[in-house]
Amino acid sequence: MTNVLANNRSASNSVSGSTHTIQVQMLYSRRADDTGWLGVKLEPSGPVVFICEYTKVTLIRKTNGRTYFRIADGNGEYVGREASLKDGNAAKFLKTGGVSGPATVQVKYAGKPE
Repeated sequence: MTNVLANNRSASNSVSGSTHTIQVQMLYSRRADDTGWLGVKLEPSGPVVFICEYTKVTLIRKTNGRTYFRIADGNGEYVGREASLKDGNAAKFLKTGGVSGPATVQVKYAGKPE
């Protein structure tokens, strides 16, 4: 997925209103166990925190055996924060493609209603 981000001020560009097109790889977290949560390390040198399955993240870089990303959505205090996983775990638990659609529930009534 490609996003266009506006960059109004940066160390290399002080022109107000300028834009810079970048390629952003969007990934989605997968659960590490049956609880539906994935433990990630907040950067720099922060604690391990948990994000829920299908949390959208944007890939930043891969350095020294770790994959760094920004938490892009969710309802927690970690949205916008940088986090990381070991490369092997990132390959297992960060995937392209999010939720495929809304959940459906099938109900089968048994017996007389009360």
